Amino acid sequence: MMLRALALVALSGTALAEPQPLPRASASVDLRLHVGDSEQDEVPHYGLYPSLVLGGTFRLHEVLQLEASVAAAKVTATWENIGGLANGYLGARLLLDPPPDFFPEGGYMYRWTIAAGVTLPLDRSLPGADCFMPEHAGGDSLVLDYGTNTACWDRSAYRRAMLHRGGWATWMWAPDFLSAVASARFADSSGDLDYSAEVGGALGVPITDAHDDTAVMLQLGVEVSYRLSPRWRAGGRAQIAGVMLDDESPSLVSLDGFVEYAPRGDTRLRAGVLVPLADLSNDDVPPGLGGYVPRENVSIGLSGVVTIDP
Repeated sequence: MMLRALALVALSGTALAEPQPLPRASASVDLRLHVGDSEQDEVPHYGLYPSLVLGGTFRLHEVLQLEASVAAAKVTATWENIGGLANGYLGARLLLDPPPDFFPEGGYMYRWTIAAGVTLPLDRSLPGADCFMPEHAGGDSLVLDYGTNTACWDRSAYRRAMLHRGGWATWMWAPDFLSAVASARFADSSGDLDYSAEVGGALGVPITDAHDDTAVMLQLGVEVSYRLSPRWRAGGRAQIAGVMLDDESPSLVSLDGFVEYAPRGDTRLRAGVLVPLADLSNDDVPPGLGGYVPRENVSIGLSGVVTIDP
């Protein structure tokens, strides 16, 4: 799926002289942290906004994996929020590498993967946003549509989690929607300079009475990293992720800088800072009264993946 921690799994079998199968299994964790606003609406909102994605894969065939993950978010500030377990994901990933003789010298340089799956809403008792003038019926997580009442915008831990990830894998944070997901990824890790590109999308069907229309979610990410030493890499990622549902649905552009450490061949750890630069769909919302400045949602990310090979 679209999570960066799981995306590392697709790179775990780096370019070698001969084709390498997908790992037998893997486990991943992706934690993101943001410190709460100092003051808004003349009300202090101190606290942490943690969000967590746990995932795993299991190889069914040399080129086919099952993958699953679960997302959760919470707000530690003492004010209204929607938070807890958001969505689960269940899907499959297919490796589409060219055969060894595809290149003139029989090299094996690239890794192509496609994936498809479905999100499984876990927050079955999702309440409506508890704010001054709620505009939505019960069950709205304020992720795919913010609504016109900006006083509600800070009340959802799921919306915060989505913002702190630059909108990546938005479908994991909207438990009021059931989503069908598909993605494709290309990665070249044949030398010291690694690069990858990933495109994904989802079709979300509402399962609560907060929304009537189907949501379309799209995302595109490009990542480049350089090998500093056998164990260390540093790089950056640019991404855009948007939702087509209502006028207040997000379209976020973000940058993420990171360092990666591989203490062993089967383990990779990553730390980074993500900065949402702009929301192309909500660029004229003033701060205050629940207003919203994307660049104030800077977050620190810590992720890791461990693979189990034959």
